[in-house]
Amino acid sequence: DHPARKIVEERSIPFESFSDLYLCESFYQFTNTLIPNKFPSLDGDHPRLLIPFRDEQGEVFAYQGRAFGKEQPKYITIKLEERDKIFGLDRVDLGKHIYVVEGPFDSLFVDNCIAVAGSDFNKIIFIHFTGDFTIIYDNEPRNIEIIKQIERTIELGYPIVLWPESMRWKDINDMIIHGYTKEQIQGIIKDNTFTGAAAQLRFIEWKKIDEE
Repeated sequence: DHPARKIVEERSIPFESFSDLYLCESFYQFTNTLIPNKFPSLDGDHPRLLIPFRDEQGEVFAYQGRAFGKEQPKYITIKLEERDKIFGLDRVDLGKHIYVVEGPFDSLFVDNCIAVAGSDFNKIIFIHFTGDFTIIYDNEPRNIEIIKQIERTIELGYPIVLWPESMRWKDINDMIIHGYTKEQIQGIIKDNTFTGAAAQLRFIEWKKIDEE
């Protein structure tokens, strides 16, 4: 019945990740103990699932609070240091091919994966990584902001995943919840990674999905 346990089980989060997810019973009050007056008013304070962002040495430099109910915004990200919001730096092997997604939960289902927590993918990648990587946006062909970012990614020549038309779920975590295995997801990613002219052609098809 523990609310934090319930939400991670509902989202099919891997068991090995449970130990690094926490219940924060009063999110505003807790944050104010770390950053005084971050929330000037505690009115409406409420519990959230706390997702820590760790650096390469395992030290927490930011954290994200996910709402349990209908509280808005659904995610609140707090930075303890002035640095880019990258989740998974403590787990990623920079010497291997890196996969980049938006949501921390999504990154838990792909090997050697980081999440940029809603930031500009292209800016983060350009600044921090020089090796091989693949960018995986959410599957939202109607989202104008994502479409703009994808166009820019393709122009820059980065490898990008454009989900097949048969895939109707918004993100990797949703795909897992609806029955896909980690191995299946990684196979779909491999089969639907594009660059250059192939990416441009596939993008034209992808962004028209569901427009009829």
